[in-house]
Amino acid sequence: MSSARRTLVFFATLAIGPSLALARPHPLVHISHAVDAPPPLRIVLEEKRTGARWANCLFSTRELAERAPPGTPTRDSFEAGEAIWGRCYLPDALGANRPGELIDVITIDGKRAWEQTYDRALPSEAQARLVPYGEVLRTLFAGLKAGAHRVEIEGTRKRGSRVTRLYHGEFRYVRP
Repeated sequence: MSSARRTLVFFATLAIGPSLALARPHPLVHISHAVDAPPPLRIVLEEKRTGARWANCLFSTRELAERAPPGTPTRDSFEAGEAIWGRCYLPDALGANRPGELIDVITIDGKRAWEQTYDRALPSEAQARLVPYGEVLRTLFAGLKAGAHRVEIEGTRKRGSRVTRLYHGEFRYVRP
């Protein structure tokens, strides 16, 4: 393994472990983003067969800067009552977009549970979005049974009947 590739694997493990730690390796998906390309915590994955590209989400109990440096504290597990902030990166600049095109699909324990449509467009040059998931999903979390739950977030863009995945992330949520 080349030094650059080792660095990338090490970097991905440290910086985005919470987002990709539960992801299963897949021979048809590879990381196509250089380690030192800004923003430093954004990792872009590409499905070789189709060329589909998507990026990662990171989570924390406080707002994460778009260009946060490697080593920025992130979390992959939260307890009821904790703030949950997500920084979801885009694989490329979004370009022109309209209100209602950007949608987060939330899955809890493998079952589709919520769809969040955003009523504000992002700037065309945006490379990420910051979302207060603890607030956005407060009602959903309040209805969960006691115990640990796996929460997956898949950001999509819907134009007409075409849906494109933009980002993916997941975390553990524990309700007492």
